[in-house]
Amino acid sequence: MKTTTVAAAACPVLLGTGAAAYTLQWDVNSSNFLDYFVFDTETDPTAGFVKYVDQSTASSDGLYSTSNSQIYLGVDSTTVLDSSSTGRNSVRVYSQDTFSSGILITDFAHLPVSVCGIWPAYWTINNQANPYGEIDIMEAYDDVAGAYVSLHTGNTCTLSTTDFTGTDIRTDCTLSNGGGCGVQSTSSQFGAGFNSAGGGVWVLSLENSLQLWVFPRDEIPADITNGSPDPSGWGTPLFEFDSNNGCDVASNFIDQTV
Repeated sequence: MKTTTVAAAACPVLLGTGAAAYTLQWDVNSSNFLDYFVFDTETDPTAGFVKYVDQSTASSDGLYSTSNSQIYLGVDSTTVLDSSSTGRNSVRVYSQDTFSSGILITDFAHLPVSVCGIWPAYWTINNQANPYGEIDIMEAYDDVAGAYVSLHTGNTCTLSTTDFTGTDIRTDCTLSNGGGCGVQSTSSQFGAGFNSAGGGVWVLSLENSLQLWVFPRDEIPADITNGSPDPSGWGTPLFEFDSNNGCDVASNFIDQTV
């Protein structure tokens, strides 16, 4: 549904399951990233001016690397291209494993800044399931100030909860509505504002409700840092979607690939 470049992501990704105490299921880091993620080289389904390359090409071109316990994923930003070319070399990766519930914690040291021509995104999806369910954790384009959080569902789902901090609220989640339902973050939670604070973590909780938080580096809760996440103490989320009107979170967002 979109093209993806995530620049300089320090990416220990943790996934826990359980209602009260969480058990670590994935611990993705610079030493094992290729054990968990696969480089996707298919033609961009949204017809963007981009060419997704394999891991070998990405490594040789400097679009993928690991250093100082960080994972870098980037895009070719120097080559001058003719408009008739297949597009700019970039990377898109997807996880080999899936999850249906738990907490996904991703630590980003650096995110793309808002400039014309970008379309970075970080999302989960199950496009094989009926019903279809997609969670756009973070998505931005061109020079928008903040990232967008969106849901896309095969079933008719409507955002009715408003107990969150996100703005520019969209309520129709149905797949036929291209924009989905969701909110926009502040400029401090994405791009230059996020980077100037030393990055931080984006946290998705997928249980009976779906919640998303963004914590700058110096505001990351201690329970996340010490490996015992407890969402009950994290305050109002950036975004929340409750099971409502027959649109059950647990059944609409299953077997999610990152």
